[in-house]
Amino acid sequence: DKLGMAANVADNVRSFGAVPLLSSLVGEDRVCEEFFALLRASGIESAHVHKHKSRRSSLKERVIAQPQHIVRIDHENPEPLSAEAEKYFLDRALPLVSQSEALILEDYAKGVLTETVLSALIQEARRHKKIVTVDPTTIVRRPSDYRGVTLFKPNRDEASRLSGIEIRDEF
Repeated sequence: DKLGMAANVADNVRSFGAVPLLSSLVGEDRVCEEFFALLRASGIESAHVHKHKSRRSSLKERVIAQPQHIVRIDHENPEPLSAEAEKYFLDRALPLVSQSEALILEDYAKGVLTETVLSALIQEARRHKKIVTVDPTTIVRRPSDYRGVTLFKPNRDEASRLSGIEIRDEF
């Protein structure tokens, strides 16, 4: 078992000597307890990762036969947060912005970073003159959803979708 998605980014931040404040919503389930144990083992504070009844903790299971990776099964709830869950999350996440040197938004289209949540976090970071970076998803978002960030880092496929220009390797 290993950390994935935003928790993996927090682990990378920690490995550079910084102290990440990971904030998210997880389910009230067995998987979240395993996730909290992985965070503890990695030296990452879990106090800002909150359980919420509307969420399911993401679990990615890999089926391996001999040394061959056959398939990955994702158990998750990618539905956008309800208005109540958005408020619950923002009430806990917004105060962290002023305590941080930067805000890293990892958007994996798992439902937590709704337009409302993104907008509120970006506005709060700008109000406190914080650096805001985003690793976007273009599957469910428009570029304008990320307006106001300091650094926007799409991968090649995302940059192609966002720009409407086919990007080809030309070697």
